[in-house]
Amino acid sequence: MAGSNRWDLVANKYDQKMGREGGVHHKNSLVPAILGFIGDIKGKRVLDLACGQGYLSQLLAESGAKVTGVDLSLELLKIARKNEEQRKNGVSYLHKDASDLQGIDDCSFDIIVCNMALHDIENLQATMDECGRVLRPGGLLVFSILHPIADGLKSGEAERDRTGPFVRLRHYNKTRELPHRAYWAYGISHYHRPLEKYLNGLFAAGFSVQGFREISVEPDPEFAGASLPKRAFLFAKGLLLPGRKESVMSAPPWILELWKEIPLFAVVAARKECD
Repeated sequence: MAGSNRWDLVANKYDQKMGREGGVHHKNSLVPAILGFIGDIKGKRVLDLACGQGYLSQLLAESGAKVTGVDLSLELLKIARKNEEQRKNGVSYLHKDASDLQGIDDCSFDIIVCNMALHDIENLQATMDECGRVLRPGGLLVFSILHPIADGLKSGEAERDRTGPFVRLRHYNKTRELPHRAYWAYGISHYHRPLEKYLNGLFAAGFSVQGFREISVEPDPEFAGASLPKRAFLFAKGLLLPGRKESVMSAPPWILELWKEIPLFAVVAARKECD
């Protein structure tokens, strides 16, 4: 969750949302995909990059990994350290910018995970370069992001023709800063980049791509009766019609079918090339 100390402003809200196992999409989709790529982690040295309040750090440690979490938000790290005091999984947390891991030795880790954070980090290439530096040769980097395609969709313009529902895609190839979908009211941003920016960033940092997943998710009942910020998110994803306050569960069936076709997340596994 690194990128700005404005995350300090939402640390408690984020902690409530994530809890011990992550939000619904983290539990059901993202974490299983990440774990599927990294495999057996018992005894492995793992860096949880932009770890937030540390829920994933704890899950990795409970699977036998030796985990270090880093984040730029001091408030999120306070929560992470408090959770570690209670769970005693041996996780250590460091206050660092993901794009500048000064103080961490070269080739210190076997695996790096970065879960739903790279799109919140302004300096992508410096972050990937640092991953390449602190990861051992042959080590694995696995990251998940909000799928870039989601930033170019306007739900209010969803349409149907004889082939089925569709939505127009705009400005996909233009790298730009956008209001964060969940925490825009706190001045937090995220960064839209086409997928090639992530892939070329990996190649420039000495990685080869080992695996890739695009994840579509079905609407979840937890969104019924959503609050205004959640409604704004749902509207952005095509789950609410313009000018209406109904929850996702009352959206027209064709809107829900469209949701299933659009990938919301992408998960990438990349291996550091050996010299």
